Amino acid sequence: MTYGYENLKLEKGMYAQSGKSFSKVLESLDPSENYRGTALEGLDAFQRQLKRFDIHVKGAGSDMVEKFFHTTDSAVLFPEFVSRVAGAAPRTLTPPTAPSSQIIAVTPVPFVSSVK
Repeated sequence: MTYGYENLKLEKGMYAQSGKSFSKVLESLDPSENYRGTALEGLDAFQRQLKRFDIHVKGAGSDMVEKFFHTTDSAVLFPEFVSRVAGAAPRTLTPPTAPSSQIIAVTPVPFVSSVK
């Protein structure tokens, strides 16, 4: 069986549609309800595109970033991937810390030059 996600033409202009995220544009072109009762049920339109291009983004078998750039269509998916990863990052970060060491010094003595 052929699914709609396999034939979508992806282009960077999909990010520029006013009032719609890239995910919403994809979802409008390839609605998830079309996949009820199939092996693809539970995947959103973006995840189906990752499947289409065989890009694995989770776990030990994750692909290198270069895999997004094998085709111009698959390259369009990269900004959405970054957005999703950044959105999944913890919101509370601990402040950065740096190593410190105690300096024990003698009282400074003024330097007097004997050169005239």
